[in-house]
Amino acid sequence: ASLWLSACSPYCGLALPWWWDTYIEARNLYPVMAAAGRFVAGEDRRERFGEWVRKSLGGGVQAVGIMDSQGARLYIFNADWIKTPESRGPNLLTAPAALELTGLIDGGYHVEFWDAKEGRVFASTVGVSKEGHLTIDLTAHAGEIGIKVDRKVRVAPGLK
Repeated sequence: ASLWLSACSPYCGLALPWWWDTYIEARNLYPVMAAAGRFVAGEDRRERFGEWVRKSLGGGVQAVGIMDSQGARLYIFNADWIKTPESRGPNLLTAPAALELTGLIDGGYHVEFWDAKEGRVFASTVGVSKEGHLTIDLTAHAGEIGIKVDRKVRVAPGLK
C-alpha cells in the first residue's frame, strides 16, 4: 500500500522500504514495485495535483489521492487488509460504489482503472464534469485499484 499511496501523493517518486535486502529481495517483491512504477511512468506532475483527498467507502475501503481542477490520481484500498492480511476477502468492493469528484473544470475526462497488483489498466471510460462534479462508478474488483482521471483537453493558465 505504501507504494501506491506515495504514487497518489503530491510528492516526487515512490516510497522505498528500508529493508530491501531482507524483505523485498528475499520475497522477490520487485513486480509489486514495478506495478506502481508503471502507474506513474512518463508523468510530469510539476504544478499538478496539489490537493489531498480522502473518502471512506464503507467496509474499511478508502479512496485516497490527489487532485487538481483537471484530474486526479487515486488509490482505492481496504485498510483492514493492510493491518490483517488474513482478512482479505474475494473482492475489494462487495457492491458497486459511486465516487464523486468535485472542483473539476467542466468538460470531458478520460478515466483509467488500474489493477494495483499487475500495474495494468483493466478498464477505462469517459466521463463529463458538469458544474464541477464528475461521478466515477466503481465496480467489484478483486484487489486494490489505482485510478487516473485526466481532462481530455488540458487548459494551461495564461494571458490573452
